[in-house]
Amino acid sequence: MQTSNIQLIPFLSGISLAIVKPSPPRPLAPQHSIYRSSVEMLAHLPVCADAFSPRCRSAAGGSAAAWRELSSRPRGNKFREGRTKLRMSSSICRTVPTTRKRIKQMAPTLEPAFFREVLGQYPTGVVVVTAMSPSGEPLGMTVGTFTSVSLDPPLVAFMPSKNSSSWRALQESGKRYCINVLSADQQRIGRDIAVRKSDKFTGIEWKPSRHGNPLIVGAVAHIDCDAETVHDAGDHYIVIARVSDLDIHNTEYPLVFFRGGYGSFTPQPAAGS
Repeated sequence: MQTSNIQLIPFLSGISLAIVKPSPPRPLAPQHSIYRSSVEMLAHLPVCADAFSPRCRSAAGGSAAAWRELSSRPRGNKFREGRTKLRMSSSICRTVPTTRKRIKQMAPTLEPAFFREVLGQYPTGVVVVTAMSPSGEPLGMTVGTFTSVSLDPPLVAFMPSKNSSSWRALQESGKRYCINVLSADQQRIGRDIAVRKSDKFTGIEWKPSRHGNPLIVGAVAHIDCDAETVHDAGDHYIVIARVSDLDIHNTEYPLVFFRGGYGSFTPQPAAGS
């Protein structure tokens, strides 16, 4: 039991103050109730799978003998609910919640309108993918998701919507397509082909490319290609195509889609040039 020293100090006439000076605390004996309860609680703390590694011991501030002592004690149910379990991942300790009622962590819901607004901060070019139907009718689909993929072999890609009737018509025509890079003054062509359900090329001048696909007159460039693979990607497809022919037709600036609108841009000299 802890003892104290009492000292009386004169304060006022006939009044003294009692000051208690506690003695230094003594170490708890193993039979002490507080000592036993502390050890019992430690016994219920799980030990990391690599508890004897120097990194884990130094992080916990314990010795190998102490860890072996704790790991050898039986686990109880009293502290199992709501505890955290130490596990090793790449030799580094981390905590993982293991409550019986796990809280399912879900990704935040993304609003489609806000998703489009954010992605709209990235400007894209505008192309028209064309082909010829089995009956000889020109087909087209306006796309803003066209990109180069590989130089060797020469591959390009575009991403049509799964709900696009224009893409279904292109698929039914075969695997040969022509990518028409629209110029800045061809905004109307891009809109007309995107909106029309049939007779997409009415009032639009075109000629056959080297591989027989519709090549829109006035386009900045064209790329003839053959589809090789079609990958499923959410509500779109990713079409990978091998380039078979391509050419530049004029020096006009290309049409650009940016923040929900069409436009163009004026190139600036590269920094340091």
